[in-house]
Amino acid sequence: MPVALGVFVAAARPPVRFVYLRRLAGPAKGFLAIFASVLVLWGLLQDSAGARMAQQMGMWQILFLPLALGAVLFAVPYGLTAVFLCVHYVFRTADVHEVLPALLSPVLVWSLFAFQVADPSPVDAPAAVRTLFLFGPPVSVTALSLWELHRLRRRFGITVRRALRGGAGGP
Repeated sequence: MPVALGVFVAAARPPVRFVYLRRLAGPAKGFLAIFASVLVLWGLLQDSAGARMAQQMGMWQILFLPLALGAVLFAVPYGLTAVFLCVHYVFRTADVHEVLPALLSPVLVWSLFAFQVADPSPVDAPAAVRTLFLFGPPVSVTALSLWELHRLRRRFGITVRRALRGGAGGP
């Protein structure tokens, strides 16, 4: 999703691009908070890396262990809070522009579709059921997104072209 947001902002004309960049501050902070919490937990808990680092510290081990424990105890609630904020801000792409949720939703479900197709695990279901469950979500979300773009254009005059140019219905 960050890549799709970046493509949208890069495709906008310069006067509007800077407005969209300012509006990306909230989603960027949420994304970076999740990344930071996962990185801290991974670094300290990955294959007992924290315990091995403590053994290499020698006499400083007595200082490192409480600091490492504090980092883990801080990173867990921080990570949970970051997930909440990420869902609250990152997925509120309408704050950047009204057309973004309708543009990004199909990108997300079709990328999940690609992961499902690439998944080698066998599924014990008839072929018709597998096909329905494989294609149903992306096709229905894409149809709803197209309907939402149509509704935005008809009721409010908001289009993707105007969003990128900065015309009426823009930021």
